[in-house]
Amino acid sequence: MLDFFDKLVAGFSPDLGLDLGTSYVGMLECNRGKWREPACLAYEGTPRQLLTLGEKAKIIEGRCEETCKIVHPITNGFIYDYDGVLELIRLCFAKCTRLGLLGPRVMVAVPVGSSETDWQVYTDLCKAAGARSVFVVPSILASAMGAGLDVSGSKTCFVLDIGAGVSQAAMICMGGIVAADCVPIAGDSFDESIINYCRQEKDLIVGKESAERLKTSGGCAWTDKAEEEFVVKGRDLKSGLPRAIKLTSGELCNILSSDLQIIVNMLERLLQITPPSFVADVAENGLWLCGGGSLLKGLEQFLAYKLSLLCVKVAEPKLCSLNGLEKMFYNPKIMYTISSDSLNRAVSSF
Repeated sequence: MLDFFDKLVAGFSPDLGLDLGTSYVGMLECNRGKWREPACLAYEGTPRQLLTLGEKAKIIEGRCEETCKIVHPITNGFIYDYDGVLELIRLCFAKCTRLGLLGPRVMVAVPVGSSETDWQVYTDLCKAAGARSVFVVPSILASAMGAGLDVSGSKTCFVLDIGAGVSQAAMICMGGIVAADCVPIAGDSFDESIINYCRQEKDLIVGKESAERLKTSGGCAWTDKAEEEFVVKGRDLKSGLPRAIKLTSGELCNILSSDLQIIVNMLERLLQITPPSFVADVAENGLWLCGGGSLLKGLEQFLAYKLSLLCVKVAEPKLCSLNGLEKMFYNPKIMYTISSDSLNRAVSSF
């Protein structure tokens, strides 16, 4: 339960949830709404000066001058530019409708492979941005809660969260993580595979935005329909002139197969190291798919075939983590039960 001080200041200080991802940073303001902002910043000059960030930086990415550098401060789910992450957190706080006199209470969702040092860094950055208190929780737990799974029950939940920079999976039972793993293969890797294929096999240089659009419209993990054709435009590698090519759904399926196999290998490792009693629950309840990367067409069929498991894509996969953080805030008892080890790391300014 919340202590007396937390109850006293709750009316003057908002509750904010942060999901700091590779491509997007998501923010939840309890009772106010949710939104997502591109996790990128534009710097100019030496020493570098912040030009813009968020949506505005995303718009000029790939279109700015050489003196302007676009930075993604979180790569594969982990921080490599601390100043950049601090600016993104400040951007989130600035969009909050009411920060209060005491600053917000913040809950941050972090990848399952994060170390204690990483947790402390997230805590320090949030406090530097003006947070009153900070809680760090594994994002896979938040995603499972946001998907509507009973993570505090005795039945094991098997969850796969495919983001932009990292794919993570976990066996969750009685509010704890039985086994977990993550790999730096996710949505951005799918884009890179398309870019590399077009360059190496088609002599076409394709931008990241074009590859992402192609992945969204025609990318698939499994296809049992008639071949479809999709157009992608870019610059000819030899002539340097604009050129368009057509890729079939079968080609796109083959392009993504190696990345998807790495994710399958991760899931197989988890099943192999998990005690049989937990695997029996998984065989009954199946695998639940979260995250924006799970929107890839045919992913459920592909994983079901590879793992011989029922695979279910949850509702609102992009917002699962934020939805889970919201549920934790609304039910402190659940919040403390499912991640008591994480919440014991809460650091208060008072």
